[in-house]
Amino acid sequence: MTDYQRYLDPFLEEGLSPKKAKSALRKEVRRLFRGDSTLFDKYEVQDEREAMRKADKILAWLSGDALTLAETDYTDVSLDSLSDTHEDGFEYTAQEKKESLDKIFREKRKKRKIRILTDGIKNFLTYFFSLISVVVLVGIVYYCVSTGGSTFSLDFIAGDDVPTQVSAKMDNKDAIPIDLSFDAPSDMNENCAFSKRWGIVFEDTTATDGSHSLTITYVDPQSPFHKMRDGEGNPLDFTSNFNVTYLSAYTDFDEELGGIQIAAINPKIDHAEQAAEKLNGFQLIFDAGFELGGGGIKGPLIATLWLILFSLLFSLPLGIGAAIYLSVYAKKNRVTEVIRTLIDMISGIPSIIFGLAGAIIFIPIFSGGSGIGNILSGAATLACMVLPTIIKNTEEAIRVIPPSLKNASLALGASQTQTVFKVILPNSIPGILTGGLLAIGRIIGESAALIFAMGTGIKDVVTPTTGNVSSLAVYIWKVVSGAENPNYKAASATAILILIVVLILNITVKLIASKLDKFTPKPPKSWPRRVYEKFVKNHKLRKEIVSEKKALPQGGTAND
Repeated sequence: MTDYQRYLDPFLEEGLSPKKAKSALRKEVRRLFRGDSTLFDKYEVQDEREAMRKADKILAWLSGDALTLAETDYTDVSLDSLSDTHEDGFEYTAQEKKESLDKIFREKRKKRKIRILTDGIKNFLTYFFSLISVVVLVGIVYYCVSTGGSTFSLDFIAGDDVPTQVSAKMDNKDAIPIDLSFDAPSDMNENCAFSKRWGIVFEDTTATDGSHSLTITYVDPQSPFHKMRDGEGNPLDFTSNFNVTYLSAYTDFDEELGGIQIAAINPKIDHAEQAAEKLNGFQLIFDAGFELGGGGIKGPLIATLWLILFSLLFSLPLGIGAAIYLSVYAKKNRVTEVIRTLIDMISGIPSIIFGLAGAIIFIPIFSGGSGIGNILSGAATLACMVLPTIIKNTEEAIRVIPPSLKNASLALGASQTQTVFKVILPNSIPGILTGGLLAIGRIIGESAALIFAMGTGIKDVVTPTTGNVSSLAVYIWKVVSGAENPNYKAASATAILILIVVLILNITVKLIASKLDKFTPKPPKSWPRRVYEKFVKNHKLRKEIVSEKKALPQGGTAND
């Protein structure tokens, strides 16, 4: 037991836990440091100077600071233990020795305070800037979710960008009587309005571009709306929500005289209440236009998947081959240093320059002379951009493989090529996957280069040779910039999809890499994992015992 343990024992005897006992002792010692005379007898000190020294030593012992504890050891020297020194005309009194020791103590104490203050400032700045980074990241995610959460849906992901246009009209013989009336549904919300004469519900909605939309959310089974026919004479299916583009009708209609008075509903001007009130005065709708669907990102999503496939198809073999050459075959000379410098330089080139080079080089190659970029020209451009990332990660993965594996393979008679493909590459898969993940992240998020090398058109039918198409990142740029009403909802919803895809890829690659990584020490298993494995083991053991008992002869025993 150390000399200072005796000060901690009274708190432990009171029933406090070791952690709480140390906290209580620390508070009391801080009072001693500030010169509380009521504690002098307990801690065996005579004055404030001794109290400060004793408090420093106890606090250093509590925190396990061996350096500070060692620094305070020499300060316990008393004046009585020192003697005067007289040698060859040199005199050094005990008082002077004590003053020197005190001066050293004060200097050490000052330096320690400065060190503690400096460390505190550094820790504060570290935590502060880390907190800012986390807040910014959470803020971006929150903005995307809050802005685009209502738009993000399966229909948005798999839907076409261009809505289906439907035109319809009613025959003159289908004009409705004046006294026709329907009951309103009970589940209408505050944004809805019901036309009792036609039995339909209008709802005020907002399109992804922020404009107002008038949506038909309910049509009574007996409503005259079912008498409308499209251009081919087919009835309309109102089970899907139709957006109204226009409704033109006669408010007064006679079979012999025809339409007498004309009125119309315009969703850009009329809201649900106004539209329902106007519709109550309609007798025959002679022309109507509806939109179904639209505003989806199916085309940009497919284009992005094609980009990922072809970009990796172009870049992975080149990147892995270059990494193998630089790590295994290349000698350390000026040429190798120049190659590495060029690779580092390529990774720092702005993406807009890659886009310009892609438009000049790859569009003529892959467009067949049309001069319009497509997915192949965009993928070739992105492959050049991600090559340094793949080379660096693969080279680093090869470098961390223990040389003993390579030497053992060569010692067993394997050739250099066999060693590369059967020993080095299989053990480099975690690093290659990490490089591929970083490459995919840049492919998904790149827009500037693709504007030149691929195009900005938003199309619903996309193939690798389709010209002028957009990826998801270019789609975000397209709907936000260059428009009177920036479509922040669609852009945020697309950003949510990108974040989800990147998160899933990240988790998948990390799981695969952790399973294949043979050189990184595995962390200890968490207690839920240990409990689960023990439960599975006991369950299998019980099943084996039950199966053995069933296999025994009738009336037999285990010994038999």
